[in-house]
Amino acid sequence: MKKLLVLTSRYPYPVIGGDKLRIYHVCKELKRAGFNLTLLSFTEDGQEKTIQRDDVFSKVVTVWLPWWQSYLNAALGFFSRKPLQVSYYHSRKMQRLINDTLANASYGGILAHLIRMAPYAVGAERSRSITKVIELTDAISLNYKRSREQGSRGLMGLIYKIEEGRVREYEKQCLEKFDAGVVVSRIDAEYLNRNTKNRYKGKLKVMGNGVMENFLITEEKERDPNLIIFEGNLRTHQNEDAVRYFVEEIYCPYIKKEAPETSFEIVGSSPTAYIMGLNGKYDIKVNADVPDVKYELEKAAVSVAPMRIGAGVQNKVLESMATGTAVVTTAVGAEGITGAKDAEHFVVRDNPQEFAKEVVSLMKDKNKRKVMGDAEKKLIQENYTFERQLAEYSKLFI
Repeated sequence: MKKLLVLTSRYPYPVIGGDKLRIYHVCKELKRAGFNLTLLSFTEDGQEKTIQRDDVFSKVVTVWLPWWQSYLNAALGFFSRKPLQVSYYHSRKMQRLINDTLANASYGGILAHLIRMAPYAVGAERSRSITKVIELTDAISLNYKRSREQGSRGLMGLIYKIEEGRVREYEKQCLEKFDAGVVVSRIDAEYLNRNTKNRYKGKLKVMGNGVMENFLITEEKERDPNLIIFEGNLRTHQNEDAVRYFVEEIYCPYIKKEAPETSFEIVGSSPTAYIMGLNGKYDIKVNADVPDVKYELEKAAVSVAPMRIGAGVQNKVLESMATGTAVVTTAVGAEGITGAKDAEHFVVRDNPQEFAKEVVSLMKDKNKRKVMGDAEKKLIQENYTFERQLAEYSKLFI
């Protein structure tokens, strides 16, 4: 059985959040393909390693990286050319652990999750003869580019402005030094190929996202025709921007005027101060850290994903579609979902007034929601399981 070394910056348990969900299912499919996986991961609070896990990894070793150390690393990294997120995760202890792990056992491959773990894979002793794959997931520089174009302000706007050029160059270096890189959508691959003038086109692979198995088991429930929902990791800049855009430019000025009885539920973990401040206003409810997102989606008439910033595939859109919840999104939110058609599987609108019009139309038309919901579920069930999307991943290490 071939041994693989997996390097992650965030401990993948519990399996919540887009980045944890992605790397967990990549590893689950590699395990299914017959690989023996060792996980070396950072933890942020020193306690995450006690969380119950399954048998995906045969061995797990964690390195605690205190928040103050990460902040100091990032501050010092400001004066270098490396992306701040790479500096943030700098740890001599992690590098020694990787070197010792490779010295004490024979590994056939290294899988680095995101660019922040790239230096550990390429800098490890004994790694030259080992197949190295980087799970990029998204073209992060594209995300930062879109943030800049939206005029993001404050601390995050400054960080994204600094990071855009650094990350774009670092992504090129990763594709040069790794044997393969994986992204979740064709849009991200095309963007990276343009930035590298197609120099590493043969190394860059597209393998999409799927949905958790529990989302594929649905039953018909009575939905609240006046309820709109947004779900996601509420601490991220792109999701806060999406909520702000929806509330200030779509929901309040148009939807509430057309349909005053409408309510809006924001579901997800770690809401920012701005999002939390919306709770109780304009019939908005912020529902943080819910035990079952699927249950919340199945109550709503419409799920909105008004993304202006982002890259890759939006899990929130896939999950909403899997539950048969009618989706209204933007062009950015619809990216990467191959086979999905506007007005059949979801509605795509970038103009705020048109976006609002489509939401209200779906809220008022139960049959229209049902037809769209059935088409969505069929598309997801047939094409967007992780097993199907990641079926070719194991071949990168053969």
